[in-house]
Amino acid sequence: MLERLWRPDTVFYNSKYSYLHTIPTSNRLWRLFPDGSIWYSSRITVKAKCNMNLKNFPVDKQICQLLIGSC
Repeated sequence: MLERLWRPDTVFYNSKYSYLHTIPTSNRLWRLFPDGSIWYSSRITVKAKCNMNLKNFPVDKQICQLLIGSC
């Protein structure tokens, strides 16, 4: 039944690679609420490319944007 529910096909546009955790089992969570809404969660690891600003090294602060979309 769960495989028939729509899930977003999430894309990380600035990732070097990403993967869903599946070992030892699929790491996904579905929650059905009394009002009929459904909450879906999955564990994903993403390695993204970020531009580094080392101007204040060694006390620098980095901000990395993760660009997420759906096809």
